[in-house]
Amino acid sequence: MRYLSCEQRFGASLAMVAQFFRKISLEIDADADAILQYSHHAAMRSLVMPTNMQCLLRVKTYEALGYGDASVTLACPGPSLAGIMVDELGDSDQKTFFYQHFRDAPARTFLAVTEPGAGSILTTMKTKFLYDSSGKGKLNGEKWLISHGATAQLGVVIVKTGHKALGVRALLLSPAVLAQTATILRTRLSMTGLRGAALARLQFHDADVASSCLLGNHKSALQHGMMALIKTFNRMRPCVAALAIGIAQAAIDYVFDSGCRLSVAELRQMRRLQQRVDIVREMLYGAAVGVDRDPFESGTVSLAKAAATALAEKIVTSVCALAGVASVWHPLLEKWRRDVAGFEYMEGTRNIQKLNVFQQSRGMM
Repeated sequence: MRYLSCEQRFGASLAMVAQFFRKISLEIDADADAILQYSHHAAMRSLVMPTNMQCLLRVKTYEALGYGDASVTLACPGPSLAGIMVDELGDSDQKTFFYQHFRDAPARTFLAVTEPGAGSILTTMKTKFLYDSSGKGKLNGEKWLISHGATAQLGVVIVKTGHKALGVRALLLSPAVLAQTATILRTRLSMTGLRGAALARLQFHDADVASSCLLGNHKSALQHGMMALIKTFNRMRPCVAALAIGIAQAAIDYVFDSGCRLSVAELRQMRRLQQRVDIVREMLYGAAVGVDRDPFESGTVSLAKAAATALAEKIVTSVCALAGVASVWHPLLEKWRRDVAGFEYMEGTRNIQKLNVFQQSRGMM
């Protein structure tokens, strides 16, 4: 089993970011807002990725960030999912407006999809944005489990503008809109793992939003609704899988970095786990290449996400078992044990991924 240093794995630039994220990981676990004191650190530039960045390169970047610390990655300001949605649907003015917030002091953002009782199923969503011919609109509804929903300066919320599937739209919320505290209630939720994500509940009660904030007005009805969402999730699911692979690799390397004494049987176990990481990593890279070729390719992406999530859980559990009672002296292990369970619920659970694989396979018949 060949051991690679962080720099050998990811190169000097990404290794610097990963090492910095690892250094502040416990601090951010205790207080996600502590990340703001590092907003001008060179590492934060890695979160503002080019709008035309290929999925494969984005996946490799997220793997390095997850190797450093996934929770810190999620705590960082940056375009994140909202940025991918703006890239996909925004016109030139909307893109300029959105990205100007990251030039001087990087902003936090959110993408609000999930609803209580409806999950992320677009057809059963209840959040509505209704507007008149003058361009004045009202936003009503509720979203929850939204990363940085209570703290972000910018956000994109998925809404219904009608009763049909083509009425599903993405609405860009500016700092001015989010400042409407009388009509927009943002509540932070308590968390156990991946605390850097700072999940929140959003409630909208006749919030004033102009119809010009709808993303994709310059596109056809087919291009600015569900199809855009599918492409966005297909581009981000591999990144969640990459975070999981990153933490899995980090846990294996931690065993050797911490000087744990392993029996022959335990060394064999670590070797087998490393082989599985290598296999799933290649599966993930292949899925990312597939997305670069066809952004509607959901099956391989979902398969890779499900495999990476399950493997990361197994590896972190196995490493904690190797440490035994001594794991109390390894706070990173305790933290990773809490964090790794969160990947299952990011961008769809395993059941959802399996359904995507099934539906994709039916389409190929």
